Amino acid sequence: MKVGNKTKLQNIKAEKGENIEPIRVLYMEDDEGEARLFKKKLERKGYSVDLASDGEKGLAMYKAGYHDILVVDQTMPVHSGLDVIKILAAHGSMPPIIMVTGAGDEKIAVDAMKLGAIDYIVKDVEGGYLELLPSTIERALKQHKLGEDKKRAEAALQSSEARLRKIIENNADGIIIVNRDNIVLFTNPAAETLFDCAAEDLVCKPFTLGCLADAITELEIPGNKGKRLVEMNAVETE
Repeated sequence: MKVGNKTKLQNIKAEKGENIEPIRVLYMEDDEGEARLFKKKLERKGYSVDLASDGEKGLAMYKAGYHDILVVDQTMPVHSGLDVIKILAAHGSMPPIIMVTGAGDEKIAVDAMKLGAIDYIVKDVEGGYLELLPSTIERALKQHKLGEDKKRAEAALQSSEARLRKIIENNADGIIIVNRDNIVLFTNPAAETLFDCAAEDLVCKPFTLGCLADAITELEIPGNKGKRLVEMNAVETE
């Protein structure tokens, strides 16, 4: 493939040293002439395009193969474009989808976006929408990638927080987290044992024992078994 025929997204992959196989597009369109024009236009831009003549065949092709993005026409036999999106949404994680509608069908486009389509394009009689397709597809793929990256980052953060919580909860030392107003936000089981009370008796309550930040302080802690002398190390985190 010539460098000039690479899509912008393929060029980004090339810069990162990633595999630059053609981006695979599945277009569901019952109008054979428009489908051929679509395929010709995108293949000139370096895409690999598969065509499905109705929603049912399109869903079967998507299930059987791999496609980076789906473009679906609203008006098709068996399953409409909205039906296709609903079916895919019912099965969980969806690929990026662009809805193609006719002029005056903007409400359908809005419904498609609510169901999970990433973008839409309005089909015009002159065929000008074909000129917009490459940039629309590239934008949709980038937007989808950003969304997936965000999900992975959030999942990694949740996993990290869960590991940190587990370490704190299993720590033999009593750990208490307070805010700048000295209100207790969290205690681990060792702290509950140390103070001889349950977490609900400490959390959301003022922490009244005085101590200096970044210093070790000796404190007397009262309890049912009498006073105990402990060392407290206060660390300011933010």
